[in-house]
Parts: sequence; C-alpha cells; structure tokens
Amino acid sequence: MATLTGPGAMKDVSLIARVYNSARTKDGSRQFIDVQVDSRDPRGQQANLHLVSTHVKSPDGKSRTNNGAAYFATTKDGSPSQLDKIIAAAGPNKRDIVSQKTGEVIGTDYAVKADLQKQSSGHGLIINTNTVTQSDFQMTDTTMAAQFDTMREIAKAERQARDAAQSEGKEAPQATQPELPESDAEVCEPEAASDEPSLA
Repeated sequence: MATLTGPGAMKDVSLIARVYNSARTKDGSRQFIDVQVDSRDPRGQQANLHLVSTHVKSPDGKSRTNNGAAYFATTKDGSPSQLDKIIAAAGPNKRDIVSQKTGEVIGTDYAVKADLQKQSSGHGLIINTNTVTQSDFQMTDTTMAAQFDTMREIAKAERQARDAAQSEGKEAPQATQPELPESDAEVCEPEAASDEPSLA
C-alpha cells in the first residue's frame, strides 16, 4: 500500500476514490472504497498507490488483493454519511467506471483531497471525511490509466535497482509490489467487513 511518512505527509492529500456499485454491504450501511493517492500529487510517485492492500483468500482458494476500506453509507440521524461527504466534495470532478467486458457502468471514480488517518484495525489508511474537499486535479478519461502506468513504471525501476544491487553484491533495496487490478476488479466485501472506519 501507499507509504506516507514525515511531518504533514497525511495532510491535504490528493486522492481518487473508486466506488464500485456492487461493493456495499447487504444492509446498505457501508460502502467499500478503493482509495488511491493521485499520482499527480507529489506523494503519488509510488509503486503502490492504494491506501489499503491486504492479501486474502477467496472461497475458491485463490489469493486476491483487497484494496477496499469500509466507509459508512448511511447514518442513524439522517446527516451526511462518510460516502455522502466524499461524493459531495468531488462534485462534478468524477468519471464513470466502465466494465471492459460488458461496457456497463459499474461504479464511479471521485477526485478529492483530504487528510488521512490510520484505520483502527491497523490495516492501511482511511480518509478523514471531516476534511474532504475537491481535488486540485481534474478527473479525465486518462486519469486511471496514468495511475496504473505510474505504478508499473516505478515497480519496474525498483526491480532494476534491486537487480543491479544484487549483481554488485550490495544489499538490495526493498521492493514494493504494485497492486494493479483489472478495470472490473471487485472489492472483496467479506475481508473488508472487519475493518471499521474511524468515525470521521
């Protein structure tokens, strides 16, 4: 997952929130969102831009990477939920997520800016939705392709540096594996369900 360290590193971060239509709990109370650091943000030059990356096993025994964190989609008193705040902050700065297999709209990408905080579960970071505003960067038809290109290129550079260090007998730098889901990737609900978001 993305690494943000140092003073102010988790303040006013430009982000892309990937909201899949199918990634909501059965009772509709929580939405699982794949939030990524925008590669155009100075902190976005990383091989893995996801705020959450956990490796899980699906019922069929295959290993998958879950990039989703749970955000409240409803509130008991009818006030704006965490999801509502993200959507409102993005405003028109959004793009449909379209399935490459069927051509159907399966979700929405929202560009926002916010402070981040650690999840109470200890697995990754989450948006503090009390601080969320519209991103300084526009969502375009090529924004997500640029995200994945950035992760691939940096991962490749890390591999090359590691190989060069090994060939010279030096200690190799730690590699960061990018998480590059297909455009139709699902957020794994069962695994994310245990990660309660902080009440932002």
